[in-house]
This record gives sequence, C-alpha cells and structure tokens, in this order.
Amino acid sequence: MTAAVATASAPAPAAARARAGRAAYALMLRATWKGGVIWSAVFALTVASTVKGYAAAFPTPAARALLAVQFGGNRAFWALYGVPRALDTAAGFTAWRLGTFMAILAGVWMLLSATRLLRGEEDDGRWELLVSGAAPPSRLVLATAAALATWLAVAWVALTLAMVGLGLAASGSAAFAAGIVLTGAVFAAVGTLTSQLVPIRRRASGLAGVVLGLAFLVRVVADGTSGLDWLRWASPFGWGEQIRPFAGEQLGPLALLAVSAVAIEWAAVALQRRRDLGRGLLFADDSVRRRPLWLGSSGAFSIRRAAWPTVVWAASMGIFAFVLGLLTRGILDFARESEFTQGIGSRLGGATLLTPIGYLGFALTFTVLVAALYAGFRIAADREEEAASRLDNLLVRPVGRRTWLLQQALVAVGGAAAVALVAALLEWAGAESRGIAVSLPRLLEGGLNAVPAAVLFTGLGVLVMALLPRATAGLTLGAIAASYLVQFVGAILRAPGWVLDLSVFHHVPAVPAAAGDAVSTVALIGIGAAFALAAAWAFGRRDIVAA
Repeated sequence: MTAAVATASAPAPAAARARAGRAAYALMLRATWKGGVIWSAVFALTVASTVKGYAAAFPTPAARALLAVQFGGNRAFWALYGVPRALDTAAGFTAWRLGTFMAILAGVWMLLSATRLLRGEEDDGRWELLVSGAAPPSRLVLATAAALATWLAVAWVALTLAMVGLGLAASGSAAFAAGIVLTGAVFAAVGTLTSQLVPIRRRASGLAGVVLGLAFLVRVVADGTSGLDWLRWASPFGWGEQIRPFAGEQLGPLALLAVSAVAIEWAAVALQRRRDLGRGLLFADDSVRRRPLWLGSSGAFSIRRAAWPTVVWAASMGIFAFVLGLLTRGILDFARESEFTQGIGSRLGGATLLTPIGYLGFALTFTVLVAALYAGFRIAADREEEAASRLDNLLVRPVGRRTWLLQQALVAVGGAAAVALVAALLEWAGAESRGIAVSLPRLLEGGLNAVPAAVLFTGLGVLVMALLPRATAGLTLGAIAASYLVQFVGAILRAPGWVLDLSVFHHVPAVPAAAGDAVSTVALIGIGAAFALAAAWAFGRRDIVAA
C-alpha cells in the first residue's frame, strides 16, 4: 500500500479502532502460538533436566561444597555463565548455569518473532490489507507487542511453576523466570525498532542480532575481566545477572529491564508514525544497484539467497568460539581439579579435558548442534518461500521441483560446513592469542566433523517439507532439540547406552579430542542422503502448498 492510499482513508471512529486493535491482537496471537507453546515447554524442560542432573551428579553436601569452591574461583566460567552464587544448592546452580543461556534463547525467539510479524509481513504486502481498515500501522505495532508479551507471560508461568514443582523457592523461581522473559521483552522491542529502521526482514533481524551479540560480549568482558564489573550495567544480560535469584533477589534490575523494553517499544511506535509502509528510516526502500552476480541459475540464486544468513550465523558462532578459545587456560586449570567435569567430557563425545586439544575438541561439539540448527533453519526458510508463494515465480520457469529441492539441501549442508569451519578457525585464533599452541588443521577437522549430523538433519528437513510442508520448521527443529537433550541430559544422568544411542549427537565423537568414527560418519551421511532423495521424489509429486 502506498502512502497516498493510506493517508486518503478517513480516520475511523474510536470504537472501530478499538475493535480493529483487538482483532489485530488476536491475529498476532494466532500467528505466534506455536512458538509460544514450544519455547515455554523448552524452558520448563531445560530447567527440570538441569535440576535433576545436579541432584544426580552432586548427591552429597561435600560434593556440592567442592563444586561451589571450584566454579566460584574460576573466572573463565564467570565469563561463560556469569558470577556464581549459591552453587552449593540446586537452585543457585540452575540459575547460574541457565540464566544467560536461556536469556539469549528468549532474546533470539523474541527478536525473530517481532521482525517476522512486523517487517516480514509488511514486506510481503499483508499489512496493506490490515491498515486499509480501521487499524492504523501504529496500532498493529502495539498489537504485535501485546501478543509477544502474552507469550512471554505464558513462558514466565510455565518456568516458575516448573521450578516451584521441583522444590525450588517460589520467590527465587519467580525472579529468575522474570529476568528471562523481561530480557526477551527487551529484544522483542529491539526487533520492533529495527523493523522501522530498515526494509527487508533479514536486515532487521540481522541488525537486532548484532545488538544482542554486542550485549552478550559486554557481559562476557564484564564478568571475565577483573576490574570491569561496572560494565554489567551496560548490558541487559548483566542486568539479568544482577537480579541474583535464590541469593537475595534484587527487584531493581527487573524494573530496569521492564522500563527499557517499554521505552524502546515506545520509540519504535514513534518512528513508525514517521515513515511510509514498505520503507525504512535508514534506507528508504529495498532497491539497490543491480547486481547480476549469482543470478544465472536457480542453484546460484539459492547460494545468493543464503549468503547473508550464513555470514550472520558464522560470525555469531565464530565470536562465541573465539571466546571459548580465550578461556582455554582457565578451563584446563579447572578440569584438572574436577573429576565430574572430566567425566562429562568423556561421556559427551569421548573427550579428555586435560589438554588444550582435548578441551578445544570438546568445545567444538557445540558447533555440531549449531550446524544442525543452521541447516534446520535454512530448510524452514525454503519452506517459507513456498508458503509465501514466491517459489511459484521460480518453478514456472524451466526449473524442476526435484532439482530445486536438492539444490536447497546442498546449500544448507554447504552453509553448515562454512559455519563450523569458521568456528574452528576462530577458536584456534582465540587459543593462539593466549599463547596456547594447537594444530589448526586438527581443529578444522573438528569443524568438518559437524557435517554428517548436518547432512542427516537436512535430509530429514526436506523430507518433512515434501510430506508435511506446514510442519517443516516445528518437526525439523524439534527433532534437533530432542536429539541434543537426549545426549546432554543422558550424559549428566549417566543414562544407559541404548538411551544415548537414540541421539544423533551421541554418534559424533569430539574430533580432534577423540578419534573419528568412520562407520557413524558414513551412516549419518547415508541416512541423510536417503532422506533427501525420498524427499525429492515426494516433492515432485505434490502440489505447491501455500501458508
């Protein structure tokens, strides 16, 4: 819709605008209910598994006291998870271990949801239908904020009830959950703001992601560097840490998070009123100088379409891996004094944490998860192209459906490999910068070790897309999450081998800390390729399915 059409409409009566606002709120709730339910369940299950794992791993007061001393005095772990408090209790350990991690997940969930509902729907032209009625664009922004706030409230209730049900203190549980969801609210507002600044959803999401990454790095520097404690107040993740759940809760940081979210949201609404639909304040529209590169074929176009998201994923994971490399010496000092940590390393990929290559190889096992998630999100993005009817414009040309689907699978695997290799390279750079000599080729081998799992989940993703297109994102990403939880929780709880064998990640050794497994590698790649071929056959026989 053009600005001329928008301004030509007569102002609607207040009652009509109120009804339109309620209808927009209901629409946004409907568009986000799956994510709200899934993430609420993930948060609750993650907390439950951590509390149960703590009780199983540290059954005696002496073991818990030793844990508190070992972790409490190691600044490398402070940088990763925050300042530890009350680690000799299940509540304190859970808050420390999961606080920053879950806040990051909430932030990513919220910023992606905000940019999808706002900039994504506007780019696809669906906002034109809404604002042509009684609802002005600013009311739609507020309706979106209200819908996201509703799901954050649901997540707060689910998380609080899960923790109280596990026997943790109600006040600390409520404060911990509030810190998580209010951090998510801050980044929902950031996503809303960037949706007003730039056109095209991926730019808005990327800009909001940069803000989240910088906020995390500020918190890492504040906690990992002596004398810079004041920097915690420069990051929402630092504010969440200052809540101190289960260790004398502080309400001031909660108020700061809430006020910041409201202020950023208010600024976004004010900026929205200053621009036309389809445009951004920093860049008027999405037109750019014609660049014919990678437009000569459908395969080349697939690479071009995936290039920017791949850069964002690689940069984000690379920065995190660089931090892990920087912390090598501190982690090694801790591992030498902790039999529990050594046991976790051996159960998660067969790694020893007593040598630099052992620790760095173990750290790269997290890259296997990230590479699988990258592939899952790429397939979900391909499904979105079909759902939004943009794929029709390509398939009416001489491009076969089966060929197109296999091209997307190859691009997803190639991008996953690139993300993993960048992570391995920057992890090596972080260790080298601290004077720790490790073999770069061996770490790159560890990066490539992520490819077999990425191939399997890519094949699964395109198979789901071919058979159950509307369930592509949920089933693919859900399978990845479930597989990782089986491996991670099973390792902590010392689950029997047949349970661990149910996880794809259990069949990926921590190369280069452990020897590679040729049988598992061939099996994972073979299963993934079989899934992809079956998907191509099924995709060629079905109709295009819109949203």
